Amino acid sequence: MLHDGTTAGLPPPPGNPPPSAQPNSRLPQSSGRKQALSSRPSSLRFLYIGIAAVLSCALAACFILFRQDHSSPPKAQAPAGSVTTSVPAQASAPVVSARTEAPKQPEPVPEPVQFNIRRSKSFEKIGPVRLRLVKTYPRRNVCDLYIAAGGPSYQKQVHLDKPIQIDFPDGNGSAELIVTSIRADQISGSVQ
Repeated sequence: MLHDGTTAGLPPPPGNPPPSAQPNSRLPQSSGRKQALSSRPSSLRFLYIGIAAVLSCALAACFILFRQDHSSPPKAQAPAGSVTTSVPAQASAPVVSARTEAPKQPEPVPEPVQFNIRRSKSFEKIGPVRLRLVKTYPRRNVCDLYIAAGGPSYQKQVHLDKPIQIDFPDGNGSAELIVTSIRADQISGSVQ
């Protein structure tokens, strides 16, 4: 038997064509070759479209992210009340303007409003908030309150001598609620 699978001098067995007559399976046939050539441009077309889409997205992202980099550089701000000017090297001290701003006055702290509430089904207005006592637990030093501060009311469990922060709607400030005494169906404390 030779390397190509034939025997020397013997005719090939019937039903099997000689190896030279068999088409080479490694090379595509003429109809297969046309299919291979026609499928390549469509696959390359999708590849080119995909690459173009990725590059256009990257370019758009660069324009969006770096749009502010082309503007003028931000200028350094001098501290309030002082003005610096570029002066020759002889005078390097900053020039202070004649007009000085008055220091900001801290907002006055509101006086605490003392309250004494009994358990009821209606709200009582205490300072800037409305409170309603739901239930007390004197042994645990806890009470349940409904709190309304300009928005919808909500229930809160309040512990004895622990401050509760109450925020007003629309960022109009806040108040602090402290319960100083808890008795059966009655509490007392302050709102500041």
